[in-house]
Formats: sequence, C-alpha cells, structure tokens
Amino acid sequence: MKILYKNRSFGGGAPKSLLEYAKTAKDNKVKVVVVGEYTHDPIDYKANDIELINLSYFRIRKPIKNFFILLKYLKIIQNEKPNIIHATTSLNCCFHTVVESLTNIPIIYNLPGGIVTKNTAHILKNKNLVVYSVENKLELIKYGHRESKIRVISNRIDTVESNNEYINHYRINKKKIRFLLTSRMTDAHYNSIKFIIDQVYKLNQDNIKVCLDVLGDGQYFNEFSRIAKKINQEFDSEVIQLHGFVNNVQDFILQSHVVFGKGRSILDGILNNRISFVISEDKTILQCNLNTFHDLRTYNFAGRNIDETIEYKDFKDYILELKRKRVPLDYLAPLKELTREFYDIKYAEKKILDLYKNITTPKIDYRPKLLLVFKEFLFLYIRMIKIKFSN
Repeated sequence: MKILYKNRSFGGGAPKSLLEYAKTAKDNKVKVVVVGEYTHDPIDYKANDIELINLSYFRIRKPIKNFFILLKYLKIIQNEKPNIIHATTSLNCCFHTVVESLTNIPIIYNLPGGIVTKNTAHILKNKNLVVYSVENKLELIKYGHRESKIRVISNRIDTVESNNEYINHYRINKKKIRFLLTSRMTDAHYNSIKFIIDQVYKLNQDNIKVCLDVLGDGQYFNEFSRIAKKINQEFDSEVIQLHGFVNNVQDFILQSHVVFGKGRSILDGILNNRISFVISEDKTILQCNLNTFHDLRTYNFAGRNIDETIEYKDFKDYILELKRKRVPLDYLAPLKELTREFYDIKYAEKKILDLYKNITTPKIDYRPKLLLVFKEFLFLYIRMIKIKFSN
C-alpha cells in the first residue's frame, strides 16, 4: 500500500498533525509521500526521512493558476501511484473532490479545525471525513452528512519530547513573567492577537512587568510589528517581540510562564506543563484546567461558545498572585496526562491503521483525459458559486 499525504503548505498546526499520520503509516511498513507548498522548511518531515514533493497550494480566487496546479498534481499522482490520498485543510479537501472524480482514488478528507463553512460542508457531503472535534462532527451532521462517514480522532500529537519539569520554572522572584502567543496572523486570528496585545499593554500600564513573545506570520505581521514597536518605545523596553514563523516552538514554550492561543498551540502549552489560556475571536479568555478541559475540548480548544470569561481585573489579580508565587500549580501534571489521553497519537494508532485498512481500493485511473479534467474542475467552481448564493 502507498499513501499520498496532501498538505496545503508546511506551516501551522495542520501539517504537524498530518505528519503524525504519515509517521504512523511509515512505522507500519506503509509507503508514504507528502505533497505541499514549501512555504516553510519542512524540517520535521525531513527528520523522519519522509519523501517530499513541493507543489503550490490552491487559492480560491485564482482559478486559472489552480487549473495548472491541478494538472501538475495529477502528474505527481500518476508518477507516485498512491492507493489512498489523505488530504488536509478545507479548501485543499474541496479540490480533492475533483481528484477523486477523475482518478477514483479513495480519499480521506481531513478537516483540522475551525468552523465548517456551508460551502465546505456541501462540497464534501458524505465523503470519508476525519475531524478533530465533536463540534465539527455536529456541524457536518447539521448540514446533512451521514454520521457513519465522520470519524472523530482528536489524537494527533507526539508527546515524547514534551517537558515534565514545571515547579522550579515558576519560582519567578523578580524576573519578568513571560507570555507566549502562537498564532497565524490572518483575518481568522486578528481579534485574538490584538486582544492579548491589549492585555499586555494594560498590565504594563498598571506597573506589572510582563513581556510577550509572538510566534507566527501572515498578512497582518507588519501591522502588529508597528503596534509592538510603538508599545516598546512607550515603555522603553522589549515588552512585545514578534519572531515570525519558527520551527523551535517548544524552546519558546519552555521559556514562558503563560501560554495563550487556541487549538494546537494551547495543547502544546498544556503538554509542557505551562499555565495556558484559550483566547477567542470574540475576545473571551478562559484558563485551561481540569474543570474546563472537556468543554474546551468539545470545540477543539478554539474558544467558541465559552459561557464564562475572565475579566481584566481578575486576570490582573491572577498575574499578581503568580508573581507572588501564590498560584497553585498542582493541577498542571494531571491536566497534562488528561490531554495526552485525548491527543497523544500513540493512543490512536489502531484507529488510524484501521482507517486505511478498511478502505476498499477500486480500479484507479492514473491518466484522466484533459477534457475530463477541465470539465470536473469547472463543475467544482460552478458548485461553489451556487452554494455561496443559495439560501
């Protein structure tokens, strides 16, 4: 058996999760190849000796370019001859419906988080779907998907290298408390990033010395850089530092006292025994602990549908108590173990292998005719336009 894994690119949480699927397959003697755009150096894939192919990702507003990307991709498929394709991210999955129609290759459609849009739900209707949260499963069922076609497998992280020490790290004394935020700087994350920057600014205004490291890049990187520069000048200190995309995220986690984010970035914080807060685009904030874990897990730690939130005054008091070493930390170790149970990839190995083994491989056509390729590609765009403007 050979599986082709299709990333959109190699930056962010989705390719990290897909890597664990590829490693699981490879460790069980399945041949694997991974395709995606080298927006960032895929060093984790290279470290695991996984065959890689660079290919530009699909962009919804560039249909002509997308058509030529599709032709290149079909050529790769023809050369690699996979028995299964495992694709991740919403738009990437939508374009794979064309690949499935053209080649008859069984495809696993992996939606890695976020809200499932009407477009995505309708285009992927009754496909073989893997989602990371109950929320996404319920959304898909609401749009008419068959429950039997949806698998919730939240386990997607290798926790072997996570940190176990934490008590000594929180003997803060007079040093600054370090905050960490890991996030893509896109429209879907703008409010949460701005919210944390505002909280950091207020704390320093109130003479509570904290600093914030921000990891990630995107369209708003320059705007947030200007905001950070202005704040740093006001306080004559490196209050906020933007580092862009980094591969060594764990190094920053281990330097931090408090981790902010959503989804994968929060899970990494918890697994390294750090105080962690989920922030949402509605500018709500909630601490991850044993009481909030299951509610947060339902919504993929994205902060959606949070019934309670921490107001600035309470957050300020919490940071002051942390500075005075009065914050209880005994929950961190059991919270990590609970998180490992639901997210460590080793607990899902059988599920993943069964996912692949139970797929019936039909007669595959690795050489679809050009006219048919154009027809299916055009049909996808027509469908997307119809769905967008339907009630």
